[in-house]
Amino acid sequence: MINKSVFTIEKVVYFLCGLLEVLLAFRFIFRLTGAGQAGFVTFIYSVTDGLSAPFNYIFKTQVVQGNINTGFFDYSILIAMVVYALIAWGIVKLIDIISGKR
Repeated sequence: MINKSVFTIEKVVYFLCGLLEVLLAFRFIFRLTGAGQAGFVTFIYSVTDGLSAPFNYIFKTQVVQGNINTGFFDYSILIAMVVYALIAWGIVKLIDIISGKR
C-alpha cells in the first residue's frame, strides 16, 4: 500500500510541475510574440507573475522587434522553468529516499 501511495504522490508532484511548466511556456510565448492584453493573456500573466518574479532581472530581457508587434525574449521565464522542474525532480527523489523506494 505504501508503494502505491508514494507513486500517487509522485504523479501529483509531476502533474503540478507539468501544469506550472505549461503556464510558464504560455507566458514565454506571449512575451516573445508581443501578445495583446486579451483575456486569456491577462489571465496567464496574472497567474504566473508571482512564479516568475524571483527570477526577474537575472539577465537582461532582449527586445524582439517584429513587423507588427514588439516582443521580449525573457530569459527569466526559461530559468524559472528549469528551476521548477529541478525542484519537482528533487521532491520526487526525496520521497523515494524517505519511502525506501529503490
